[in-house]
Amino acid sequence: MALAGGLAAYLYSAGPVRLAYRGVGRLAVGASFGPLLVIGAYLVQTGTVSLAAALASLPVGLLIAAVLYINQFPDYEADKAVGKRHWVVRLGTERALPVLTGLVFGAHLAVLGAVVTGHAPWPVLAALLTVPVSMKALRISRVHHASPVELRPANALASVST
Repeated sequence: MALAGGLAAYLYSAGPVRLAYRGVGRLAVGASFGPLLVIGAYLVQTGTVSLAAALASLPVGLLIAAVLYINQFPDYEADKAVGKRHWVVRLGTERALPVLTGLVFGAHLAVLGAVVTGHAPWPVLAALLTVPVSMKALRISRVHHASPVELRPANALASVST
């Protein structure tokens, strides 16, 4: 797990792979800070891998990816100019919004799913208290996706909801 995380960190910006320039950089970071980190920590402490640990890692990874993803919107023009072909550049800011929504709501649904299936205790539902903050960030993003200055509050709210 540590080797995979280290490799992802190196390949994020190092050539010739440069994951950040190929549209999978944020996915690699989300996987590294979510599933790889959580499952790896569980494995080190227990000597086993569990479905509960894997499910617990999903909201973390998805929200980390969402924070990084929303931070690509203000950099759209600069990243496009230097050939950084992440998904916001590939799709354009407006068409990239559903991906942001999917990341945020995927995290919240993963929490709910873990509790409903019995893989997490009911107090974990407290994580859903961040839904209003996430909704506000998404509303701001929908209106101001192409305006870096007006998008700043959404970027800040995305960081708070994690």
